[in-house]
Amino acid sequence: MKELNLDTLHIDKQVEAHGFKLCYNDAAHKYWITHPNGEKHVVYGMTTVQKPVGSVTFHKDTGAASSKSDTLINWAVSEVKKALLAGKSTEEACRAHTAKSDYSKDFGKKVHSLIELATTARMNGMVFTWEDSPEAQVAKKVVSNDLATGTHVIAQELLVFAPSNPEAPKEEWTNWVAGTFDRLVLRDGRIEIQDHKTSTGVYGLDYYTQLMGYQFMIEWMMTDENNTYKDTLATLKQQPIAARRINLAKKDGTFTDEWVSTNDLDDRKMLRATLDIFNTYKKYRALFWDK
Repeated sequence: MKELNLDTLHIDKQVEAHGFKLCYNDAAHKYWITHPNGEKHVVYGMTTVQKPVGSVTFHKDTGAASSKSDTLINWAVSEVKKALLAGKSTEEACRAHTAKSDYSKDFGKKVHSLIELATTARMNGMVFTWEDSPEAQVAKKVVSNDLATGTHVIAQELLVFAPSNPEAPKEEWTNWVAGTFDRLVLRDGRIEIQDHKTSTGVYGLDYYTQLMGYQFMIEWMMTDENNTYKDTLATLKQQPIAARRINLAKKDGTFTDEWVSTNDLDDRKMLRATLDIFNTYKKYRALFWDK
């Protein structure tokens, strides 16, 4: 298996906390950590870690999280097996699981870009000219909702990261999770993480844990007084973060603006479970997706 050369990737965005730097390349959609000693290691995103996590249970006495030992590998194998049966080559089969969501990702990426551009224009007192497209019709609903609810956007596309074992000594921080969420806003007197979805699926506990993961990471970063966001997000020192999912259904044009609490005990258990099985996931993922 060919090892990814991180030195060849352009750094599109970089943030720092506790002496560690998280770098991100948009084209390859890769995150990597640069350690204080200069070493670099690939990091997987929170959304990627969450997707195949299933059948997580908690011990009734100890509360320890566990999952079926073969859950992750079977998920990967089943996707590959489907493609092989369809006549694809082994290489095509190993990546077949991404093909079915390509269109959705392209649509969603454009919607997110339009929301970001229009919001930036609004923040700078400029007029944004909307194009005539299905994506623009969806993006407009978020911007209109901002105006209707008095939402103040603090920051957009925040890159966040944290070690999977933050309670351990710094020298033991070897595995990391990272992610990029859409916006941090002030709304209804609360600091909120906002995440926009263009798919029409039903979001369960694992999705709410994704939101909680973002909260967990940015709060960990803020414990370092020299972190990248220390000035922009100084307001976080005064109040806790909440979360809100804004779901945009591209097929029927409906718009939902939903409040999601990140203080539920089950959500916290699921986040802990995600971090607990992180190493196992990395091992299985390498069999199919690493370049």
